[in-house]
Amino acid sequence: MLCTLKRDVDEPVRRVNVSDVLRELEVRHLNRFHEFTEKLEHMAVNPVAIQIAHKGYLGLTVDRSMRREAFALYTDEGFHTQNSADLIAQVTVRS
Repeated sequence: MLCTLKRDVDEPVRRVNVSDVLRELEVRHLNRFHEFTEKLEHMAVNPVAIQIAHKGYLGLTVDRSMRREAFALYTDEGFHTQNSADLIAQVTVRS
């Protein structure tokens, strides 16, 4: 399907392929989502998980099982970060 877009009053009308525009929007949304995920996991979630694992959090003390859970959470969220970074790299190469 083709549609007509007018970018500016002084510019000529151009025809664009709607499926190309939709694909570009999908790629941008995918990148934005994974960039957000990468930063969230790496900068917000993991620092708290490591604090819990090593010394509790906000003055709370945790038992051994909670420490193990915090380390498991840290590892899991680290994987999410790595996965998001990898997906961003793949999309960048192919687009």
